Amino acid sequence: GPTGAAYAFGPQKGLDLDGCQIADEALMQWARLLDVDPRVPGTGAAGGTGAAALALGAHLQPGARAIADMIGLDAAVKSADLVVTGEGRLDATTLAGKSPMIVIESALTAGVPVRCVVGQSDPQVAAELRGRGVDVVVLGSS
Repeated sequence: GPTGAAYAFGPQKGLDLDGCQIADEALMQWARLLDVDPRVPGTGAAGGTGAAALALGAHLQPGARAIADMIGLDAAVKSADLVVTGEGRLDATTLAGKSPMIVIESALTAGVPVRCVVGQSDPQVAAELRGRGVDVVVLGSS
């Protein structure tokens, strides 16, 4: 649907509205074939890989946080003088728990300065992060 993976991430990958609709319909068909509820968060991730994992009996959890916990991110950040993270496009999906946001939150919690280097940026999201003390560096166009 309009708040799902195809509409959230399709434009980042170059899809227009029609392309998002086609991708959304394909993901819905994939979910039906797998007999998976497409409303479960994460089922549309990685082109439907989350749905396949769920169909095989996996338990879905937010990947960025799970990896951060596995590698001991919070402990490592506490001993840092500066944290640098980034991604191709800073936008609302970043704030929804993508890896850079997990890193940013860890740094802010630890009181460590953090810079987010991005290729493109949604100005409103950049302003929100700057308001939280994040130095946002945009290398490309906004």
